[in-house]
Amino acid sequence: MRTTIIAVLLGLLLAVSSGGCTKDDDGPVKPDYTPLADTELVRQIEAVPGVAAVDVKFRKSFTDGTGYYGTITVDEDADAAAALDHTYAILRQGRFDVVITVSARQGRKVVFSDAFGLAAGVEPDLTERYGPQPGDGKPPASGG
Repeated sequence: MRTTIIAVLLGLLLAVSSGGCTKDDDGPVKPDYTPLADTELVRQIEAVPGVAAVDVKFRKSFTDGTGYYGTITVDEDADAAAALDHTYAILRQGRFDVVITVSARQGRKVVFSDAFGLAAGVEPDLTERYGPQPGDGKPPASGG
């Protein structure tokens, strides 16, 4: 009996680790979805009005989740929440179904996604705000 339980547990462990969830080294995979390259995403974020610098990277994290993490630096006279919202919309064109945790620095002030109504940078919150991936890289017209 004990051998059977161990065999079942090992089988379950093997199934989960070898494809029970469809993932590759870069996060979940969707067969009909081709994400934009990270370098292209950064280039688009750099072009957002008011964005002065971008330090956003894809990271695999066991504790925080696989996704995009970092900070954008925003000009003093820019709308930091709008620039950050636009950044999230752009990142939705990237890797499929990953966490987004990016903040905007504006002088001494730091702005987070709650400034434009997004409670967390995870599904289903991202889909509710930006629609299904890949999206068009534009934030919702409502602005929050």
